[in-house]
Amino acid sequence: MLRKFLIPTAVVVLSGLSMGKAAVAAPTPMSSPLMPYVQAAESQYEKLNINTATADQIAVAMIGVGKSKAENIVKFREQLGGFKNIDQLLEVKGIGQRTLDKNRDRLTIE
Repeated sequence: MLRKFLIPTAVVVLSGLSMGKAAVAAPTPMSSPLMPYVQAAESQYEKLNINTATADQIAVAMIGVGKSKAENIVKFREQLGGFKNIDQLLEVKGIGQRTLDKNRDRLTIE
């Protein structure tokens, strides 16, 4: 009796799994001239150097940072003569602790 129940149930479950996989579309890769900078920022080995990156590179690589905030970072960096530590980003208008925390692992100062 248990066999009569388990075999049809297994068939339904397994067919549902295979159908579910077929229905899921593969992610589409993003294409952008700035894509290498995003990949570098997401890599655990290569990080975005905020002392040399352009505003466009910063805007693409940092979570929650658009063109305007990225330009503020570059202006502040120029006035400062370069960042000495990543926490100095908190002094940039528009960059708060949450934004810094989301991006800390993506950034470096060299």
